[in-house]
Formats: sequence, C-alpha cells, structure tokens
Amino acid sequence: SKDVTKLIHNKDVHIGFIRGDYSCRGLKKHLLFEETVSVTSKEAIDIVDLPNLPRIDYNGDYLLKSLIDNWWAENYSQPPFISIEVDQVDTCKEMVINGLGYGFLSSRILNDIGDLYKIVLTDQKGNPILRRTWMYYHKESLEWNVVKAFVNFIETLDTNASKKF
Repeated sequence: SKDVTKLIHNKDVHIGFIRGDYSCRGLKKHLLFEETVSVTSKEAIDIVDLPNLPRIDYNGDYLLKSLIDNWWAENYSQPPFISIEVDQVDTCKEMVINGLGYGFLSSRILNDIGDLYKIVLTDQKGNPILRRTWMYYHKESLEWNVVKAFVNFIETLDTNASKKF
C-alpha cells in the first residue's frame, strides 16, 4: 500500500487500491471495506497473558504495525515476547494455525478458518479497531472514459453489495 500510495501521488497510475488510512491529500477516495484485527491463536488464551506468550510478528505493512503497536502501548506496560518475525501475512497465519504462537490477523485473512481462537482488538471505548481499504484516484483521471467507467463500476458494485446485507 505504501508503494501504491507513491504511485498514485506521482500520477504513475490512475487508480490505486490501498489498505490503511494513508494521508492522500488532493485525491478522491472511496471506501471499499473495513475489517477488524484480532489476536488469533490455535488455543484459547487470556488477553491479560499476551506479554508472556510467544508472538508471531508480521512486519509487512507499516500502518498495521503502527496500529498494533499503539494498541499494545495502551494495554500493556511491558514489551511483547516476539518469538518469530515474518514478512508475509500467510506465513504468520500458517504458524498460528500450527500452534507456534499468537498473531495479529485481519478478519479477511481469517474468513475461511473457523477453528482458531480470536479476540477482536478494541479501543479504550470498546469500539473495534478497523482496518480500511480504499480506492484512490485523481479527479482529473475521470476525464479518461476507461478510468471513469472503472471507478463507476467499483462504486456501483460496492453499493449493490452493501444493499444485500
């Protein structure tokens, strides 16, 4: 997402799909979906014990890491016990599935897996912490018929999907 943000700002691409809430001044944006982030493990765990449990740390996305680090700082005074660091979310997920520790995973990654223990992260007010995915584009890009048609298609598709639920 960080690289796509640069591409869209530099006008190297007409449309970008970006996970996370990057600052994109001067761009039009459309929210595609929101997802929760969960502490996920193979076995049931008590969230109070997290600092002492082995954590599989996924370092792929700066904004997600920042979101998790901020949540941690609000809830714990000691650092996490990071037993394994990986750079791919799928690697983290597979290690969690195999019981090697807990990880912070988004709900989209966990959609097809039902036998894991999940605790949704919440802020101090009890609201779920959300990770958003956006479509960004420059307003002037809509002068291109193909870009305008694609943006309209995505916005219509999104509107139709939300009416079904």
